[in-house]
Amino acid sequence: MSQQIPPATMMRSFLTVASGYMATWVAFFVILLGVGFLFFPPFVEFWKLDSDAQKAMMAVKPTDAIPPAMFAVLVVLNAVACLGIGWLVARSAPFAPFSHGVFLAVLVFVMYLQIVIGDPAPKKWMDVIYMGVLPVAILQGAKWGDYAARKAKQPGLDRIV
Repeated sequence: MSQQIPPATMMRSFLTVASGYMATWVAFFVILLGVGFLFFPPFVEFWKLDSDAQKAMMAVKPTDAIPPAMFAVLVVLNAVACLGIGWLVARSAPFAPFSHGVFLAVLVFVMYLQIVIGDPAPKKWMDVIYMGVLPVAILQGAKWGDYAARKAKQPGLDRIV
């Protein structure tokens, strides 16, 4: 006979993963706009274009809008943000901390997979890199968060070899 999880705990579980998912999007856009506007003038020029011109540029040559140096910085900063998001999701999960991180990583992977499928060919490589890096960062953060959650319950855990 399986145990039933109370509805309030299930709601907290759902909200933990949903807030982690939204945090990945917020972090992505804050980092994109912050880095782009502060350090990369081509991105500022791209942002001044109308919507159709932006779509056309991203379909033909996305490196004119997002230079490779900017993209590298974005990947690293988003990976660090996803480490923190994975850690927070695992620490705030009401049960099975690492499983919540795994579920979030799968959601982010599937989200980027859908984006890659719909992307024009020149832009696919950017989202494929995100699709590979961000879920792994979430999993690593969730692993650390899971360890921290177990260590909080068992104080001598770090002394076990």
